[in-house]
Amino acid sequence: MATHTITTYYFTPPTLIDETVFNVLKERLKADPNFAFEPKAKFSDEFPILSWIFKSNMVTIPLGIIIILLEPRAGSFWDDVAGFCFLPLGLSFFSLLFGHQTLLSFNDFLSDKKKYYKRLRKNIIYSRNYDEFLSHYPSNRFYQF
Repeated sequence: MATHTITTYYFTPPTLIDETVFNVLKERLKADPNFAFEPKAKFSDEFPILSWIFKSNMVTIPLGIIIILLEPRAGSFWDDVAGFCFLPLGLSFFSLLFGHQTLLSFNDFLSDKKKYYKRLRKNIIYSRNYDEFLSHYPSNRFYQF
């Protein structure tokens, strides 16, 4: 019997930055307000096979449509090629059917991470000093959602 694995992703906030890092980030954000200090998570790194399937869809599906439109004869070799071009579409369907819970979990992880770093950035920018920065957090170690 086949098994179906669901991976669940959770964002765990890092320990709160210390005063030295606060000062460095505050100065850097003053100099460049678009400075991004949050780590990036890439879909293609986390789901390499699914990413490959989606990218192959961008090539093979238009190719299959072009072959079908240009080769109207039924039963030819090109019909088999056109059918093969739609194989990644089927793989995408089954990947989404069985992997949607993992993808939704990863999306929630990215959303929570974005909220954390957006709040951290805002608190660094608007705090006059490190003590004021600390007052924005319910505990001195972790930020709770």
